[in-house]
Amino acid sequence: MKNHSKVDVLIVGPLPPPQSYVGGIAVLIQTQLACWELPVSVAHFNTDPWPRDHGTAGTFRLKRLLAFFLNGLTLTWAIFQRRPAVLDYHSSSGLGLLKDTVLAWWARWLCRRRVVLHIHSGAVEAILLPGPAMWQRLQLWLIMASCDRIVFLFRGVIVDMARMLPGKKVARLHAKSFVLPNFTELPERHPEGRSGDAPVNIFFIANIGQGKGAYDRSEEHTSELQSLRHL
Repeated sequence: MKNHSKVDVLIVGPLPPPQSYVGGIAVLIQTQLACWELPVSVAHFNTDPWPRDHGTAGTFRLKRLLAFFLNGLTLTWAIFQRRPAVLDYHSSSGLGLLKDTVLAWWARWLCRRRVVLHIHSGAVEAILLPGPAMWQRLQLWLIMASCDRIVFLFRGVIVDMARMLPGKKVARLHAKSFVLPNFTELPERHPEGRSGDAPVNIFFIANIGQGKGAYDRSEEHTSELQSLRHL
């Protein structure tokens, strides 16, 4: 992020490569804003200062602790340089989410920025670190305190979290929460501009690999398009 001009939205998360689900979302957001020709400027703060080892995900590593403090310093500097109105902070679960919520809290309360926390996990058991009920409620409190809005993948996650909170906190959780499933179709802003012969663009958001089904989906879409041509 070498440009120092002011932006409206600062997306915080890992950039691709390596194969990054969050990075793919950032590319999708920037592409869609450009397609819609909306006057919203977007920049991306990369939270991976060096290549990530996906094989050690969810475990403590001294290198990750160093990355946490490094991100705290560089993100603060980026906020003061770019002066974003909103931070779109992407995280996943467990220890990584706990570290990200601390930085999101820092950006919201000390840097005085509005923060949207996008949690890319569909189960409370994965989102929160295991432990006593008091420890998990403390994590939920930190999540809610760290942002102005929380984006979840499923409504069921909000329901499960609400069961862990006292009555007053439940209303606050629902007020902050928004559901955006992985496979939400984005509306076409200029449908009149498309012709019947226009190419079909397919955006696959996931780690690209045989196990993730990317190649299977590509073969299925090819078969579907060929069958449509014979109708």
